[in-house]
Amino acid sequence: VESYGMRMDVEAYNIRVNGLAYAGELDTAEDVIKEMKENMLKPDEITYLALLRGYVRERNPERVKKAFYLMKQHKARPNSLSMAPIFRLMGEINDYEGARFYLKEMRIAKLRISSYVF
Repeated sequence: VESYGMRMDVEAYNIRVNGLAYAGELDTAEDVIKEMKENMLKPDEITYLALLRGYVRERNPERVKKAFYLMKQHKARPNSLSMAPIFRLMGEINDYEGARFYLKEMRIAKLRISSYVF
């Protein structure tokens, strides 16, 4: 893109992160997020939603939690779209403590529980 005199924006990076996460290339997706930051662009909710969905597909609750904390650290507010796959994974792996943790996080963030989450 840069070779054509164009600059990547957050939306273009989100497309890359989403495609990589969907393909299971989660380490590369994380590298793209680092590249975003190096280029002074701020990952947003969509960036982290793509990463979270990839980790859910991988059934990796530790990496889900890591992405969730990164999301909060970078002031990307969780929403129903980001919470739904997390709760789906917690149910699939019978991690009820994990589900309680995320419910508490939703309460702290003042997120309403919608039918989309459950």
